[in-house]
Amino acid sequence: MTYFARSAAAVLLATALCSPGLAQVAVQPAAQTAGATVEPALDGLFRAFQRHPVVALGDAHGLAEQMEFYAAIVRDPRFARDVGNVVVEFGASSQQSVIDRYVAGETVPYAELRKVWNDTIGWAPPPALVGFVKFFAAVREVNKSLPPDGRIKVWLGEPPLDWAAATGDDFRAAIGARGTHPAALIRDRILANGEKTLVIYGLGHIGSGGLKGRVEAAHPDAMFAILPYAPPLQYPGCAPLLPQVAAIWPAPALATRGPGSGPGSEPGDCFTLVPPIGPPPGLPSGGPGSGPGGPPPGGPPPGGPGAGPHAGPGGPVAAGPPPGGPGPGPLRGPPPPLVGDAILFLAPLDKLAQGPQGPFQQIA
Repeated sequence: MTYFARSAAAVLLATALCSPGLAQVAVQPAAQTAGATVEPALDGLFRAFQRHPVVALGDAHGLAEQMEFYAAIVRDPRFARDVGNVVVEFGASSQQSVIDRYVAGETVPYAELRKVWNDTIGWAPPPALVGFVKFFAAVREVNKSLPPDGRIKVWLGEPPLDWAAATGDDFRAAIGARGTHPAALIRDRILANGEKTLVIYGLGHIGSGGLKGRVEAAHPDAMFAILPYAPPLQYPGCAPLLPQVAAIWPAPALATRGPGSGPGSEPGDCFTLVPPIGPPPGLPSGGPGSGPGGPPPGGPPPGGPGAGPHAGPGGPVAAGPPPGGPGPGPLRGPPPPLVGDAILFLAPLDKLAQGPQGPFQQIA
């Protein structure tokens, strides 16, 4: 099948909405090594789009460098020209019309805009990371220079929920749709129209038992999965690739699996990840940085998403998600291994940092 491309309430967030992101780097030739190709990450990502209509980036939830990389992707002119769509986990589909207006350049009051991330259902507390807000701002800035029919479309992947009227049953149904809703969106709203999309979702949602499996049931080999090289998700099998990766740093690098590179081969083990059990060392057990599989235990805090002075609509709902969130995660028993098509090397492990939160009172 041929896939064609589509031809402030707080000072901190106000600053985030205007901050510049990563500058583009000069194109470098890809380095071939046994079983893998190593090249600048942006070039590798767009090369993947030549072979697959869906490229999924497994989000480690909270890494500053990774969120900056997302903004760099949409700023690259190849994205609007060759891809044009992005599906994100850190936005509530009930607020799709709000993000549509915002990225189209309309003036959207901050109290309304924050519902985009504050009304999500699978995050406790909500994903109020400045890097995510900067991503939406980056799309808005790029779209200013594009014709209406060539603008980047942001799709919010979290299932809709009316927090003002939701019952416990409503919440449980929405939680249960966190995998099926974005998969249907990708299949029916994007691939069915012959378009391509970037997907930014937590690691635990990407594998064959998650979005990849659901999408490829109808569109075989449609999704190219990229896993991050980030703490605590260390990949000992990647050691043979590090000299080529280090030659590209400080720009992000991408190592793409070669033919015949599988588990037990070198560097085939680099592309297989068994997520750790328990919270990452040195990080709190709650919040967006709690791991790749979903929110911490306990479900939404009383008062709806993001309870506190900036709380979203609605009151408490019964029976939040099970520990570790829906799907594989570090807080609910041994998860299945994740197998990626490529590994994203953002920086040396000791240089990576958690991104700042927005000015919200979070509930532990």
